[in-house]
Amino acid sequence: MKHYWHEATYVSNVRDPEAVMRVARRFLELRDDDLVGGIVVRSFEAYQPGEVRSWWVDGQCAALSAHPDMPEDTPAADVAVDPFAEAVRELQSPFVTVDLAKTDSGHWRVIEVGDGQVSDRGPGTIRTRSPPRTR
Repeated sequence: MKHYWHEATYVSNVRDPEAVMRVARRFLELRDDDLVGGIVVRSFEAYQPGEVRSWWVDGQCAALSAHPDMPEDTPAADVAVDPFAEAVRELQSPFVTVDLAKTDSGHWRVIEVGDGQVSDRGPGTIRTRSPPRTR
């Protein structure tokens, strides 16, 4: 939907119910049968350029890389993964990827969580910890 930002994703004034409904209708029209679940609405936050893909094995962050859509970016040295560790462990999945972005105010946010089905690795991968060994 990011390619339809102004017509199906972003509402400039959430206090304008007509604008909210217009954007929501367009989103639903474009998603059609591909909509799973529902629509999540959250306030807009500006992010610094580039995303980081973090790689988690058994609830531990094992590596960081540039997001594959932005391979020219290198992972930021100050990526803060520890605040997300408990939430990742609660997923109870042996392997996940978590895409992170830094807000203009300096906070790291989760952009997307994946179960490894689509988990391309960008260049410049940084191993953060040795993954736990499974028996």
